[in-house]
Amino acid sequence: MRPRERKQEMKRTLLFVITQFYRGGAETALVNLLKALSPEDYDVDLLVLNQTTQENSLLPEVPAWVRVLDAGAENGAKPFSMTKKAFWLGGDAALRFVAGRTYDAAFSYGEWCPLEFVAQNVAARTKSVWIHTDITKSNGFDANAFFDSFLSYRYYIFVSEDTKRRAEARYPFLIGKSALIHNVLDRTWLEKQAAQPVKDFAYPVWGLHLITVANVRTEKGYPRMLETAKALKARKVEFTWLCVGAQPDAALLERLKREIAQSGLNEQMILLGPRANPYPYMRAAQVFVLLSDYEAWPLAMAEAMMLGRPAVATRTSGACTHIVDGQNGLLCDFSAESAADALQRCAEDENLMRTIRGGAARFDPAPEALREFHEFIAHCMKFNSET
Repeated sequence: MRPRERKQEMKRTLLFVITQFYRGGAETALVNLLKALSPEDYDVDLLVLNQTTQENSLLPEVPAWVRVLDAGAENGAKPFSMTKKAFWLGGDAALRFVAGRTYDAAFSYGEWCPLEFVAQNVAARTKSVWIHTDITKSNGFDANAFFDSFLSYRYYIFVSEDTKRRAEARYPFLIGKSALIHNVLDRTWLEKQAAQPVKDFAYPVWGLHLITVANVRTEKGYPRMLETAKALKARKVEFTWLCVGAQPDAALLERLKREIAQSGLNEQMILLGPRANPYPYMRAAQVFVLLSDYEAWPLAMAEAMMLGRPAVATRTSGACTHIVDGQNGLLCDFSAESAADALQRCAEDENLMRTIRGGAARFDPAPEALREFHEFIAHCMKFNSET
């Protein structure tokens, strides 16, 4: 056997299945992982089940060597109707994509992805569920439905030590079936994106420049953010707080706009909406703020820190993974007063800001995360050979 043929034979075949591939934390982490993998070592398929538009899609950023099917686009272009459930599961296009293929490892990516697709339709030596939230705190998490396919999956992958520990404590049957792989970041790509100009917003010369990059949802802490802004204004702290992210909760958005206007915060709290490239806005800010109710591994926060922007965040499991309090950011309790205290310190303590800025710029979890993924695949291959 020639060396090239031997190398081809040693490739690991992987499948990632996800519902949609619009820009978001978990999706960006997957793109970063795919970019970090080598086509010399891996043969990768990516199946997107039910994406309905290309707007804000991350598919153009997937490496060219990855075999991709956008099942939603293919099914939507056909002149026949299908049930909503069939479309949600990728229809015939998805079934054809995986037919006749046996993977070394298949991943149902995201706790929101319908687990039955990989469980019932994919031939793989190892099947895993990749979880990107704290399932012990996530709103609407249905344990009975989620674990209905428990016997079909060998591993449940978590993105932080704390969410893994919490899940095992709540669901002891996960012990021995849970794994840890942190999210992958791409510093070179991130810095290139951040270097782009910002044409539709400019921070004022004076005051503290804050940014939050998160969809407008209650669990992302927007009501808490508004109360924090009110507290800062009452304390006469000068600040401008830019909020970048999709706005799917129309009722919450209207409430925020109304209360911002009533509180005289129109110049201080700016709901900018989604941006395909949020990184130049991060670079223009001084502090990244995330006051969520819960977070497993907040990717946008990690990206901001890699750009040298320290974070102020509530003590979620994910924030505690990223932040060493007082060294690369500040942690606060789940109250507006505690958040305002932390932000006021940023505004008034130049030595503190110098310290946490330097600590944030040194933050880089990417090498560890990639090592964890390679080791996980190696473990799966050993497990496959022994069973």
